[in-house]
Amino acid sequence: MSFFSRYKDGEHVAVWKELRALGDLVRDPCLFDDASAVAATTMRRARRNLVRIEAGLYAAGYRFGRSAAAKAMSPLRLVGSDHIRADMPSQGDLYESRQGDPASSVYPSLRLYHGAPSIPRDEDRGLIPLDARSRSQLDRFEQIAGTVPLSLHWFWTVIGAVDFIGHACFAPGKADLWDPVVINPPDELMDAFETKEPGPFHFILGPDSRTKADGSGGVTVAKLPGAGADVELAGYGWLVDHLRKVTRLAGFPAFGHRDNLPPALKPIASGWEAF
Repeated sequence: MSFFSRYKDGEHVAVWKELRALGDLVRDPCLFDDASAVAATTMRRARRNLVRIEAGLYAAGYRFGRSAAAKAMSPLRLVGSDHIRADMPSQGDLYESRQGDPASSVYPSLRLYHGAPSIPRDEDRGLIPLDARSRSQLDRFEQIAGTVPLSLHWFWTVIGAVDFIGHACFAPGKADLWDPVVINPPDELMDAFETKEPGPFHFILGPDSRTKADGSGGVTVAKLPGAGADVELAGYGWLVDHLRKVTRLAGFPAFGHRDNLPPALKPIASGWEAF
């Protein structure tokens, strides 16, 4: 039985564990289409969870937008083992530009990824669809630098980016302590690679939990390129596992378990679709 058939039958955890164990062999022509189908379907299901959570948070009084601590990290992309550029646009600029140039006009199939219809168009969203620049950066990177692990490739392709940093009206001043999920888009991926210092290339996918909380921490990075099925995020483990935890906990993995969620978040965590 194929990995994809087993995945559809509910063997989500086992299939991903086996795909990771294959390492670069998932690129073998005999396995690649099967593994890619698993990764693409995983991210479609993750997206549905994130869209539901985004809508639920907004309805509960949560407003998406960068905190002062996170703003300090938002322009950064790591372009070498220890060299950082900070001349990128801020996340607020990226939101503004994407509102003016929605990905749905470039990729009609991504029209649903803008988030729940109940969120006014002039407000920041937690989900940011892949735009033309990010698509170009990802394509160029994979053509020139090397492949991106399947999970991250399909996360970027299907979801784009997620940034749940914001303010909870039902818990003022506390949301930053909940480690809201952030995974940046590949909007500077190839540019960063081309200007990196000699040595391994790491791409910043967002601030770490300490930076989100009080600005005293660092960043979450992924080492690229990579030929495997999944990618490890510094501080968070495998991407697929991290997304499972995030979507089980209404976007805030710091709670650790659903029983620890505030009352306003528990209904949002309900209805989780397994992936």
